[in-house]
Amino acid sequence: MSAAPIGVYWQTSLADGQRRAYAYRQVQGYPLVIAVGAALVDMETAVAGLRRHMQAIAALLSLSIVTVAGFLLVQHRNAERLEAALAVNRDFLARVSHELRTPLNAILGFSEVIKDQMLGPQALPRYADYAKDIHASGRHLLTLIDDILDLSRLQAGRMELHLEPVDPVAAVEWAVRIVTPRPSRSSSAWRSAARRRSPRSSPTSAR
Repeated sequence: MSAAPIGVYWQTSLADGQRRAYAYRQVQGYPLVIAVGAALVDMETAVAGLRRHMQAIAALLSLSIVTVAGFLLVQHRNAERLEAALAVNRDFLARVSHELRTPLNAILGFSEVIKDQMLGPQALPRYADYAKDIHASGRHLLTLIDDILDLSRLQAGRMELHLEPVDPVAAVEWAVRIVTPRPSRSSSAWRSAARRRSPRSSPTSAR
């Protein structure tokens, strides 16, 4: 032991052969020294136990980090899916708005021609023809509403598809007639040319 009032020294015990570390301190004002010793084996055991506890804590922290990272990744993917679904809904609403406006504009245009008698009081056959177009536009509008309801059933998984033949030329002529309240000579000629060039086969559409 040195002459310093406070210190640490190592010593091998003659009784059991254990090497111990002793911490000592002189009591001020008295000829006394207080010493406390700890065996090296006991200190190594305590350090090993502390190391195991630190490893367990590190493993728990790593697991927590992985869990949080996985949760954030799932949330990010869910946010991407939600954004994609919202984009689809926005596009669908835009298309539906356009599709609904087309027959409504046709109905308003044809009905205005009839209401104001723009072709004169003698053009009753033309007015009757326009009334048929109004009726066709109304049926088209009803079909669009049915398509919207079909879409909701499709999203719910309760939609059954049925194939039926479709005449492409008739469909094109009907579309041109709907979007053109007062057909011109050029559009009539275009319909005639389209009918001459159309194939005889009838494709099918799913309803």
